[in-house]
Amino acid sequence: MLDLLLFRTESGGTPAVIRESQRRRGADASQVDRVLSLDAAWRRLHALAALRHKQLSASRKALAACRDAAARAEALCVARESLKAEAERAAESEREERAAHAELQECLLAVGNLVHEHAPLSPAAPQEDTSAALRTLLAAGYAQQTDDGWRPVGVGLSLSRALATRALAFAVRSGFSIVAAPLDPSADRLAKYTKLCRQRGEQRASEDQLAAELRAQPLGALHAASWLQPQELPLRYVFVGGGGGAEEWRLRVLQVCADDHSCWRALDALCAAALALHRAAGIPAALDERAAPQLPPHDARAFSVRAAAAAGRVELARLGCQADYTARRFGVRCGLKQLGERSKRHVNTVSGCIFRAESCLLALASAAQGDVKQLDALATHLICTSIE
Repeated sequence: MLDLLLFRTESGGTPAVIRESQRRRGADASQVDRVLSLDAAWRRLHALAALRHKQLSASRKALAACRDAAARAEALCVARESLKAEAERAAESEREERAAHAELQECLLAVGNLVHEHAPLSPAAPQEDTSAALRTLLAAGYAQQTDDGWRPVGVGLSLSRALATRALAFAVRSGFSIVAAPLDPSADRLAKYTKLCRQRGEQRASEDQLAAELRAQPLGALHAASWLQPQELPLRYVFVGGGGGAEEWRLRVLQVCADDHSCWRALDALCAAALALHRAAGIPAALDERAAPQLPPHDARAFSVRAAAAAGRVELARLGCQADYTARRFGVRCGLKQLGERSKRHVNTVSGCIFRAESCLLALASAAQGDVKQLDALATHLICTSIE
């Protein structure tokens, strides 16, 4: 989620930039105006609620003064009625303020991350066509059709394991810590995140729904509602397993950076690593930047690593930078809590899928151009070098 201050011109925000970002995504730019309207309404209600609480406090003091002065019974009764009325008005204002804040938060979540200024507006590469490559895998006995697609079998399964082993070793050498997936947040992590969401006014989401949201996002499962110190960053994770089938042979990565510009350098470094990883497996690879309309809501900029044209333009990896968008949603802050930095600083993240065994199989089959013997030679070489 974006920082509300980005919408407020009096705080240095530029709503026009957010509208342009929405237009570049092909999203609804009027959502920005709705956020502005809801924010203004919530702030008015917040001020009114604060005023009524102040009046309630004054009524309580007046009632205490009546008692201290041993005032007449009728004066004391009037003070009590006034206090009761003030309490009801204060409670009503608080309910209205909470409802307005919840509506504002829901609207804010519908606005995507700010698109990076260099993100193109149209795709740089045509859509991939893997039908010929899949026919080669099936003919060679490397794959088998399933109800929902296909899966590697026989030598294809051995090759998937060999490629995944190489990729995981590469990630570890690059400084990534291995984490088993799927991730289940701890009870303490879930409790803190639930409290954070309740403070935002998200009363309708159940604890089970919030737990599911954390499981779906590694950053949330590992660090939701926590503080990370700049000196311990960056943190690098590679996630293995989870999902079954083809999901078992995919490697996802997450890099947590400080609240500076290092996340953009991290994105470049991860893209370079993905290129090196696939080229080392004998797959000629190239880098394509994803167009703004193709970006998911959390990405500000993203790249696809694709096999070269001779290998069917298969997408091998996809990596994106979220800046502080995802971290703000999960309340992962950067700095020292005692310095009063709450809500001001959040970590930045880069994440994505750095390796897909099934995509590598398709790229190798495409490079073999239907020649099963050539594919066998490639597979034998990769499996044997992986063992060595």
